[in-house]
Amino acid sequence: MTQFTSLDESVIDTLREIMGQEFNDLIQAYRIDCQTRISALKQELSEDNCDGVRRAAHSLKGSSGNVGASHMQELCLALETSAKNEDLSSAPEMIANIESEYQNIESDLNVITRN
Repeated sequence: MTQFTSLDESVIDTLREIMGQEFNDLIQAYRIDCQTRISALKQELSEDNCDGVRRAAHSLKGSSGNVGASHMQELCLALETSAKNEDLSSAPEMIANIESEYQNIESDLNVITRN
């Protein structure tokens, strides 16, 4: 049994069982989605676009929940809430935390795709 840093192993096991051969496609799609959404978060923040930050955080929150990345989900919810309240003052730090968590997730995904 592997101990993951950032992913819920029971969610991963269930997805692997349900999806079979398509599981690796899901993981690859999640990786691409994370990279795209994190880039969007930075771009929208640079433009002080609260709604854009909110939308990108919301999307990343949803896809993270689908793969059992609950801490990423929490980080994205906090950013989404701040953006919804039109407060981006802590967004740079929040996005840095999201990026850091993505690195942890990526490490877990590397273990998963090797097995």
